[in-house]
Order: sequence, then C-alpha cells, then structure tokens
Amino acid sequence: MRDNRDAKAMARRLREALAEKGLAVHHSDCLELIARSFGFKDWHVLAATIEAAAPATDAAPATDAAPAAAPPTWSGPVLLLRDIVIFPKQTAPVFVGRDMSIRALQRAYEGELEVLLVTQKDRDDDSPAVDAVYGVGVIADVLERFVVPDGTLKLLVRGRQRARVLAVAEEGGYRRAEAAVAPSPAADFPGAAAAVRDAAAAFEAWAAADGRVTDAMRAWAAGVTSAAVLADLIAAIAKGSIADKQAILETADPRQRLQRAVRLLHAPGVKAA
Repeated sequence: MRDNRDAKAMARRLREALAEKGLAVHHSDCLELIARSFGFKDWHVLAATIEAAAPATDAAPATDAAPAAAPPTWSGPVLLLRDIVIFPKQTAPVFVGRDMSIRALQRAYEGELEVLLVTQKDRDDDSPAVDAVYGVGVIADVLERFVVPDGTLKLLVRGRQRARVLAVAEEGGYRRAEAAVAPSPAADFPGAAAAVRDAAAAFEAWAAADGRVTDAMRAWAAGVTSAAVLADLIAAIAKGSIADKQAILETADPRQRLQRAVRLLHAPGVKAA
C-alpha cells in the first residue's frame, strides 16, 4: 500500500460492494474495517503507519541537521460554520443552507465524504471573504445527511484532524481548500498525568453541577489519559465564545490547550453545549 489514497480506495470499493448487496455502510466505517483487516486498532493508526513507512523521494544528501519533514497536506471542499467550532473526535450536527455549502457537500459525496470545517468570524456574513474566516479548522467525515422540512440539509459530522488553511479557491460554485494537517501532539509532558487528573476532576464537578452531561460522556472523560484529547472534549462540550473555542482549537501545545479548556469551565455562566 503506497499511501493513504490506496487504503481509501479499498474502503470505497468495499462500500460499493456492500451497497450492491443492499448493505448501506458509511465510508468512515469502511475505513475502520480496512484498518482492522490489516491488524490495526483503527483508521488513524493505519494512516499514521502508512505515513511513517512512506519512502522518501528525491532525498537530499545526509547532513548533520536534516530539515524537518513538511506536514502532510489535504485538499477538498470547505464548509463554513457560523456559530460553532468543531473539534477532533467530536460528533455534532451541522446545518447547511447556503448554495456554496450545498455544492461543497455534493463534491464531498462524490469523493471520500470528507470536508474541511472552518468557522467564520462574523456569523451574519452570508459570503465571507477568505480573511473573514479563521485559519485553522478540522478535517471531518460526513457520517449522515438529512433534509429538514425547510429544505436545509442537516449533517452529522465527526471531526478527525486539525488543519491549517494554506489556500482557498472557488471552483465550480464551491470553495475548495488546501490545508496542512496538524501533527498529533506529544503524548506526555512533565506533570501531564497530574494535569489530566485535575482537569478530569474539574470537568466531573462541572458536569455534575450542570446536570445535562450524559453519564456516558462523564465516564469517557474520566478514562481519558491524553491531555490533548481531554482538552478537546472539554472545549467541545462547555459553552463559550467562538473566539475562546477557536483559540483552543488553534493551540498546539497540549499543556496550554488543557489549561485553556479548564478555564472555559470556570467562565461565568458556562453550561453544557
């Protein structure tokens, strides 16, 4: 398998084969099945393994300090969000009504069911310029779509990876972006375990007082050991301003990200999303 595109092509062929037999399976589920068929825990692990094993091309002569490899890039349709910030591993509904967004979604369904979700700075701007949207978003899988009575499309999306927007162009009546995929942060930093325990306790106390966070979500948060993942979970659930949540999305350092997420819990009037 040369790169991620081969695995995605296998998943697409599997989905088509199952559809011929009357079995409707999401593309993301097929990716998970392909990963497990190769003995990997999930798609993310398989993708990371493929990327790490990819042979270097046009390699430069060895030096004492070789330059860092460029981050992988992603290209595809963009959906602009008005009043929500989506985080990795978050599953959430998104409503689509603008013509440009509907065309972008159509392109996603013609491809790998992936979109780049980017939040715009002014929710009332129906056609924001490139500089009127934030520069970091999330690559997400489109899990389901429904048509609501007023004709608006309701999507169920799952955030996958942070990505920094490199370029945006209009193509066929929709926006298409090229983005640099953000690497996963280091698993540990000095004092990470204690920081995660304290943050999980703060989240549990807040969730118990709020009363609207499900027991399943509270149990999941209690079992998370990654500072970066716990920070995203807290930021996704707690209410806060778009600017505050976007700042957490854009924070690469896991320690700082967790600190900002916990501060969100203590903000006046913050309740569950």
